[in-house]
Amino acid sequence: MSYSIIFETKVIALPDGRIIHLERSGCNNDEEGRVATEFYGKLYTKGEFDEYIKSFENTKHDGEGFEMKIGSRYCNLSDYGKHLRTMWNRAVPFEEFKNQRLNFYTIKIKGVELSNDDKSFYPINEWKEISHEFIRKGIRYKLVKEHLTELSDIISYLEDEKTNSYKGYVPFYVGKKRKY
Repeated sequence: MSYSIIFETKVIALPDGRIIHLERSGCNNDEEGRVATEFYGKLYTKGEFDEYIKSFENTKHDGEGFEMKIGSRYCNLSDYGKHLRTMWNRAVPFEEFKNQRLNFYTIKIKGVELSNDDKSFYPINEWKEISHEFIRKGIRYKLVKEHLTELSDIISYLEDEKTNSYKGYVPFYVGKKRKY
């Protein structure tokens, strides 16, 4: 039987009243969510997040078995809704979250640079349309990425992904700052 596992949840309160919901999750039969620093985040208004929580809290469970795990606890979807509500009540303001000695960033893929002689650059939206031509020809390429660490940049990227992608989730790195 396959079931979802929520390894860790974080809710960050933003100065404008919105929140970022970060979650490290996977499934019992895959490797997703097993890396302690890899989270997926989504931007919500308070109303949107409340509706998201209610969608779980209002689910019916027949009382037999379980539907998912939160940490090591087997539970159902309505328990997950309660978990989200608890995490929302414990939301950490962004500045306090950043001051916890954490590296917190997301990586925005700006485009693709070809490895041929002319080092052509294609923005990511153009690359999606023409990539098959270059891949079929065997032309090597590398992704051009940008680390976003400033709140304004992160919010802009999350807003853009919320409107331009299917689910609006963005990968984040959340880990302790290390001295090298």
